[in-house]
Amino acid sequence: MLAICDEKLLGVELEYNNVRVKITRDFFGGSLVLLDDELLRKEIAGADSITAFGEDSLSLLEEIYPSVRKASLRVAGVPYVQVFRIMSE
Repeated sequence: MLAICDEKLLGVELEYNNVRVKITRDFFGGSLVLLDDELLRKEIAGADSITAFGEDSLSLLEEIYPSVRKASLRVAGVPYVQVFRIMSE
């Protein structure tokens, strides 16, 4: 499982209707990496599941998974998506 978010969202609490999402360093802040980091791209390509928040994070995912923007939701105006890779035989 891979969790990514835009750096500016770390520590932010989003609220929409009766839903609150806190983007914590414990969950998202393992390593700060640049969006053009090749290791990050490899981790995205190999991840079985991805949770992502933020415009920059979704733009990066979109390079690998072109339809990801269509599958995204918005929480308090911030784009959010979960990606699951399903293996088939």
